[in-house]
Amino acid sequence: MCRFKAFSLVIITAFFSSSGLADTCTNTQDLEKHNQTSARLKINQIQTIGTHNSYKRALPAAELSTLAELLGEETAESLDYSHVSLEEQLNEGARQIELDIYYDPAGGRFTSPLLPEMTKNQPGSREFDPSVMASPGFKVFHMQDIDIWSNCPLLEDCLTQIRDWSLSNPEHVPILLMFNTKQQKLPEINGTDPLPYTSTAFDVLEKAFLAVFDSEQLITPDKVRGKYTSLRQAVLAGNWPSLEQSRGKFIFLVDEGIDVTRAYLNESNNLNNKLFFINSVSSDDENAAIFVKNNPIEEQQEISALVKQGFMVRTRADASTREARNNDTRRFEAALEAGAQYITTDYLFPREEWSSYSVRLPDNNVARCNAKAL
Repeated sequence: MCRFKAFSLVIITAFFSSSGLADTCTNTQDLEKHNQTSARLKINQIQTIGTHNSYKRALPAAELSTLAELLGEETAESLDYSHVSLEEQLNEGARQIELDIYYDPAGGRFTSPLLPEMTKNQPGSREFDPSVMASPGFKVFHMQDIDIWSNCPLLEDCLTQIRDWSLSNPEHVPILLMFNTKQQKLPEINGTDPLPYTSTAFDVLEKAFLAVFDSEQLITPDKVRGKYTSLRQAVLAGNWPSLEQSRGKFIFLVDEGIDVTRAYLNESNNLNNKLFFINSVSSDDENAAIFVKNNPIEEQQEISALVKQGFMVRTRADASTREARNNDTRRFEAALEAGAQYITTDYLFPREEWSSYSVRLPDNNVARCNAKAL
């Protein structure tokens, strides 16, 4: 087990002492604020913290107990985490937000989830209001039937909360808003099957985002590509926008494999005229720009290599509640050292009945200089 306070002093010294980086990365100033360092950086040259499944509310005790009976104690334990509201997370410095988005064009698909129904009126249960799921449109929650509690079950509400916070705090470093397009079936419980994401569904999803965000607030693949033939060429040439140009803006990322992103591309080359970046599958792919690498211990060298080439990487400091239960910061340490630009956690705040584990940058900064990316 590793303790964060002791580690912080070591990582600050190592991170900023590399030869040739002294002029740019010798300070520990918070890049959320304007300063001499931030004026010289591009958006791939920072490091910041975000949250995983940022919308998630805690499962009621009765549902956790029933889930353990249905799918096992390990599954129940892995889902025993939650977050404060999106606004509170952003106030606390989260600069990467993650949503799970279900396609529900007719509405009503998720109005009768299994676990709330099974535990209804039991001690430790919570009443489920089906009306919020009845309206047409995209829904935001973790897993149909077994983990449906959300601080913003309607996508429009999630996006509006994030946008409104941004408009009130227009100098923030760029926020990575990544999302899964949820369509996995759960045959173990014979529950509700999500709808697939076709190219039509993605078109509707883009329109849902653009109904909330102004195009001037967005960093898109076209803007990064610029004059280059491919997005990859632009990234390797360092064509990311500057940090100062990008304050108050957003990057949208589809975190899915090639089978899903193929439907989004829909014969488009280089993400032409697309709103979202896609999870890159290879540094040789012409659409390569942002990678999702979830295990910074096993993938530390790969993350560092990608960052040094100019790509962006999002990784995770913790997963399935294990690190918080054991006060284990090894993943977080590896993520920092690897230079991943966005490091997500389920623990902006400690779960005090387990340990003091929480994830923040040293000095509680919102964003700092990323020496690996220079």
